[in-house]
Amino acid sequence: MNKEIDWDTYSKLISSKYRLDIFVLLSKKILSPKQISSKTKITISHVSRTLKELEELKLIKCLTSEKIRKGKIFTASNDSKIYMEEITRNLKNNY
Repeated sequence: MNKEIDWDTYSKLISSKYRLDIFVLLSKKILSPKQISSKTKITISHVSRTLKELEELKLIKCLTSEKIRKGKIFTASNDSKIYMEEITRNLKNNY
């Protein structure tokens, strides 16, 4: 069953370059915060805060257990595909 886009979530996602860049990156790869920081040139503190925001929006998920404090691994959530499709359709020149 296809989930419909929550336009409030979509709006929040695209309103921040950090959220959008990190989400798009995690839609393509499974990465740690350090790897995200390296690829995007976003400071690790901003990456960590943005990951927390994206998790709260249920757009990404952490693959490592809660016991792991450093070196967590993140990816896009199963339900986030429709958001990436919308981003691709509407912002195709940028992503």
